[in-house]
Amino acid sequence: MYFSIFKNSYIQLSLHQHLGEIKVEQMDLSRMQESAQRASEMMKLLGHPHRLMILCELKIEERSVGDLSNSIGISQSLVSQHLARMRHENVVTSRRDAQVVYYSLKDGEAATIISTLYDIYCPKD
Repeated sequence: MYFSIFKNSYIQLSLHQHLGEIKVEQMDLSRMQESAQRASEMMKLLGHPHRLMILCELKIEERSVGDLSNSIGISQSLVSQHLARMRHENVVTSRRDAQVVYYSLKDGEAATIISTLYDIYCPKD
């Protein structure tokens, strides 16, 4: 929970049940703005339906461009473009096996978000 008490700072209240105390931490506004910017950029990256489907497929197992194209129903060219952007943003990684390139979801913020979205929107019946 954040409360603005000064023009350029926020106070974060945290309840610690194990100690029964209230801990007050000051969060710098510039740090909060940087975090909000990073989160916004991540949401833009993940905000495209094709990229979400690709990442959900990669959450399950590593896949080639051809495999992703067949399972998602879009052209290999489009899959490659999305993967190039996500590789540039350090969200996916690749490995080559002879002439086939396999992609996988990298551990990190994007993987955590994708796992959460997958659990919410792709529940097992």
